[in-house]
Amino acid sequence: KHEMTGSVTLEDNPAIDLKIKTQKARAENLIQVLMPGVPLTGNVDNEIVVAGTLDDIVLGGEITLTEGSYNKLLLSKVKSKYRIKDKIIFVENCEINAPNLQVNLQGNLDAAKNLNIVANNIDLARLNLNLPYPVSGIAKFNGAVTGTVGNPHFIGKIEAPELVFNEQKINNVNGDFEFVNQIIKVKNFGFAQGSGQYDFTANINLNNNKIKAWFQALRVPFFITSLFQPLVAYILALQSTTPPLKVDFLLLLAGIMCMHGATN
Repeated sequence: KHEMTGSVTLEDNPAIDLKIKTQKARAENLIQVLMPGVPLTGNVDNEIVVAGTLDDIVLGGEITLTEGSYNKLLLSKVKSKYRIKDKIIFVENCEINAPNLQVNLQGNLDAAKNLNIVANNIDLARLNLNLPYPVSGIAKFNGAVTGTVGNPHFIGKIEAPELVFNEQKINNVNGDFEFVNQIIKVKNFGFAQGSGQYDFTANINLNNNKIKAWFQALRVPFFITSLFQPLVAYILALQSTTPPLKVDFLLLLAGIMCMHGATN
């Protein structure tokens, strides 16, 4: 159902002032007009204001999607404000709720379908991380998404004031993250636990299940066992995955650990 109200002035100073309201439209039909090829489904309620002149049109409104999916990711509800200017879509206060995801993001999408985003309030407890132990905490991702829908390229920074891995609390989490061609790269991933500071770097290739990792513990008192808790938890988690990690090379020297192996 579509309703349109407003006016279009053609004489003197041509201008547009329209409000278009859509209820229970199918996302599959709308997306083929706006962005062909994007695998979006669901029910759409949308209210958009078209304003400006015939030579300089500005569009803005609010859209709600329910009972849908994006690239096979089930979406319970997505609600966002947006505006379109010079072929760039600006997304503001986009709330995404899914069975395994809850996040608030904002950003912009250009004509080349490159997406620059800031994702706040990522609830890790609702993400399907395929880990053998519970993970909880609220994280923030600040970065960009380029590439194609089938082969996205994520690059940015992850931050979190506090996370809990296998009942082990860590603080001041931050690091650089990149995902491209099914390869996960984690750089300068640092966190604190107690008086200790830890740094972690990894390269995980999902194409051949190979992993290379480097772990360093700094400023950790000799008698503090928390040095080993997050490290042992991480290794046990990889050993418990399907298929498990096979560590071919392991070195522990002066608080530095290197891993080289495969998840099979």
